[in-house]
Amino acid sequence: MNLTSSFLRTMVMGGVVAVLSAGPAAAGTVIFSDLVNPPQCSIGWTVSGPTSPPGEIELAQSFNTDGLGPTTVGCVEAAFGFIQNGTVQLGLYACDGAGCPGALIACLPHTAGSSSAFGLPATLTTYTAPPSTVLAGCTQYWVVASTCSNAFFEWDWNNCGTVGRDACSQTGPGGPWHSNGVVLLGAFQVNAAPAAGGAPEIDSDCATIPLALLAGAAIVAFDRRTRRSG
Repeated sequence: MNLTSSFLRTMVMGGVVAVLSAGPAAAGTVIFSDLVNPPQCSIGWTVSGPTSPPGEIELAQSFNTDGLGPTTVGCVEAAFGFIQNGTVQLGLYACDGAGCPGALIACLPHTAGSSSAFGLPATLTTYTAPPSTVLAGCTQYWVVASTCSNAFFEWDWNNCGTVGRDACSQTGPGGPWHSNGVVLLGAFQVNAAPAAGGAPEIDSDCATIPLALLAGAAIVAFDRRTRRSG
């Protein structure tokens, strides 16, 4: 191996080490969002309580933490409109491995925002997560909306074409769930908590291993070219 090849190997492997040991990303990272465009106006999924005219409907919308390491959730914002006779409860659920919500991770209390009148664009309602709500990287999770008694409301669809898994339950809190497959999702955003030193990191399983493989391939290719020309 000549000096040029040795130098390149050192530089590339140094870059791989730097990537593998990358520090936290900037605080305030968005974990998931389909709010790039304003939500659709007065059209979306219905969520309702057990004694409401539509009957009980809990609605679950999926999202993924692709490209992130373990991340603490700060809050969830969702486009709820036309809330009648009650309030909306929001929960974060793990995936059951079969395309539906599994175990409850956290209940998120309503902290800001209110519903809009029928026929007007939904307003964003904010739900703050408990401080210990941590999501793993490269994993599917669910945001579940529900309400009580005779209340009902609308979860407006997103307006940027984002689709994902959808499930509903008509028999009580937390399921059992019926999968509706992949559909247009309701409009929502999951935000990371802006904690010092606790911002999301790039997950090695998602991002750094492919980079390391590419770097290794570059070294092998350069070595072969050098030997042929030598």
